[in-house]
Parts: sequence; structure tokens; C-alpha cells
Amino acid sequence: MTKPKPKKQKQIKKPVKKLVTSSFKQKKQAAKKHEGPKKEKDLNKAIQQLLQEGTERGFITQEEILDLIPRPEHHLREVDALYDKLMKAGVDIFESTAAEIAKEDEQAATELEKELEELA
Repeated sequence: MTKPKPKKQKQIKKPVKKLVTSSFKQKKQAAKKHEGPKKEKDLNKAIQQLLQEGTERGFITQEEILDLIPRPEHHLREVDALYDKLMKAGVDIFESTAAEIAKEDEQAATELEKELEELA
């Protein structure tokens, strides 16, 4: 007796290229959302404005720089030039300011007061 030949199963092939392309497009779109100013002219204007504010106040914060350039690794030349200009202008760069720290302390105190009222 001979065994019946097994039936060949149809292989379903997914187009790999489309999967890779769509994944790449999604990553690219997600990255664009966090890049900051889209055009170099807009970025240069914003940098000049930040430099002017820093010169007037005598300092800027890291947060202000990151608000302007959220993904600094994509704009290394601009970030380097900004730090160079800030140093030459005598503008200090702080992690945070006393006002930001005071605001955080005030929020913490308010939250603590609410918790104490709930317990009473």
C-alpha cells in the first residue's frame, strides 16, 4: 500500500516591503512631531529671540532650550552655536530657576493641605 501524498499547503506571503515602509513612515511622522521648528529660518529666529531674552535676564534655563529644540541630537550645530553665543554674551544656563522651584514647592504644599483636609 502506498501512502497518499500530503496536500501542499498554500503559503501566504506578506509583502515585507510594505510592512517595513509603513513602519518607517510611522517612525518618521512620530519624530517630526517632536522636532521643534520645521524650517531652519524659524529655528534661527527662535534662537535669536531666546538669546535676546537670555541677554536681558542674564540667564536662561535648560527647559527653555529644550522647548525650542526638543530633539537637540538632530540639531547639533544649532545647539552648539547657541551655547557658544550664550557663553560669549555672558548668559548663564540653569537647570531650573528659583521661581520654578518655588512654584513646585507651592504645588507640593497645596497638595499636602488637600490631603490633610481629607484626613480631618
